[in-house]
Amino acid sequence: MATGSLGCRVSPSIAAAWCVLAVCSSCNLAPKSGSAVQPIASSASQGADDGGAVHYVNPFEPERVHVHGLTGMTIVNGEPRINAHIELFDVYGQSVKALGSCVFQLYAGVGSGGDLGEQLNRWVVDLSDPATNAAAYDRVTRTYRVALTDAPPPEAMRGYVLKVQFRSIAGTMISAQHSL
Repeated sequence: MATGSLGCRVSPSIAAAWCVLAVCSSCNLAPKSGSAVQPIASSASQGADDGGAVHYVNPFEPERVHVHGLTGMTIVNGEPRINAHIELFDVYGQSVKALGSCVFQLYAGVGSGGDLGEQLNRWVVDLSDPATNAAAYDRVTRTYRVALTDAPPPEAMRGYVLKVQFRSIAGTMISAQHSL
């Protein structure tokens, strides 16, 4: 126990809570310029067809996915695979975790018109289960690590493109692509 400035005894956990409250109350959070935050709809603004239900909007719903530079080819037990690292970002530009599913697609490069080439493989990864989601998340890199097996050999991967589409459980669909 510590003694406060008024002579009263204060536990370390209460003192820490006061410090956190003081720091957090002075924060000025705002989305990055040009981004819009969806307000939470109240029951009064809902139509009659939904029974006046309150709909909540997650302010930390991912709005952008990034294929991290750590993504690349490896060979494990003689089998080639792509180690995909993806990162999700919210409206504030902060890295977030989210439940949902990922579809990874491997293409044979980009054509002269900018279109993706032939699709070589497709993987669907379900991250909607909280335990599976947590196991796939790497806290150090703040990315989801997914091993994509049945990949072409690394020497054949020149110019290939990996496309990822993430669909959150709220239905938000975001995508990105990365040249391998």
